[in-house]
Amino acid sequence: MRPRVLFSIGAALAVLAAVVGVGALVRTSDATSSAARRTVDSKPVRAVETTTSTTTTAPPPTTTLPPVEPDPPNQMLPDLHGGSIGIGARGPDTQVYEQRLADLRFDVGAVDGSFDQQTQYAVQGFQKLEGLPITSRIDLATSQAMATFKWPLPLQANAEPSRLEVNVTKQYAVLWSNYNVKLITTVSTGAGENYCYVPLTGGSRVCEYADTPSGRYQFNYRYTGWQKSDLGQLFNPVYFNGGIAVHGYPTVPTVPASHGCVRIPMHTAGFFPSLVVTDEPVYVFGGTNGRRPVTRTPLPPTTAPPATTTPPATTAPPVTTAPPATTAVPATAPTAPAAPA
Repeated sequence: MRPRVLFSIGAALAVLAAVVGVGALVRTSDATSSAARRTVDSKPVRAVETTTSTTTTAPPPTTTLPPVEPDPPNQMLPDLHGGSIGIGARGPDTQVYEQRLADLRFDVGAVDGSFDQQTQYAVQGFQKLEGLPITSRIDLATSQAMATFKWPLPLQANAEPSRLEVNVTKQYAVLWSNYNVKLITTVSTGAGENYCYVPLTGGSRVCEYADTPSGRYQFNYRYTGWQKSDLGQLFNPVYFNGGIAVHGYPTVPTVPASHGCVRIPMHTAGFFPSLVVTDEPVYVFGGTNGRRPVTRTPLPPTTAPPATTTPPATTAPPVTTAPPATTAVPATAPTAPAAPA
């Protein structure tokens, strides 16, 4: 029995030694792993460099667009009682309509309750924009459109925030400022007919067409006050395409009537240049596709009239001396007879 007991004790000791050895091995492995993690964590981490492409994509812009003004609220306007109001009308109803047009960015001049030429230009501009018959009066259709007016949509998609858009087809213009409507006005553009003139500098006779070409341009040269041009007087012109400018003129018909410029009413032209800056874009829609040919015919040289020869001076005839005056002999009076004594 003794050898079996000794074997059992030996086997137990062997198992215990194996367990202790495994524990020591596990502790050593954990210590090594922990040390390895500390070594890795203590090293600086390098950025991963990609070599698959050399194109750098710019981050999207973070600029926030300015808020766009909401559409004007609907407004109850005075009843026209089946009629209309136009030039010469006066009173509080007229003033309400003037104020509504001014709120919608049409230039009526003074909001004074007097329907004058300035108010008429504003009504014409409104009717042009809305596609209404141009009656130049506030009638039922015009009143209803004014009551529910919404801002016009831009004619140029993705355009600059501040710009002028000219609609040649409908004969109106919209000035945009920071994506919002600043001014709406009636205009009169090129009549399209052929005309001729002699420039102020002389030398030739120029014939061209009264065109307002479509395209994108920019404001450049401007003149303050009345400017004398080859074709007449322009008030406060701001040029954007060669000799074509936005300018004031005493008459702005409802149809194209200019030599190619964009006419606006005089009272609007008084402040229009202050609303635009140099290099501000101008978009023209519905105009001609470029300018048609221009012809210049040299003028014949002007022949000076022959010099007038002064005739030789004529000698004056000798002066005849008048004979001396004859002295009159006094008449001898008869001697009176002596009185009788």
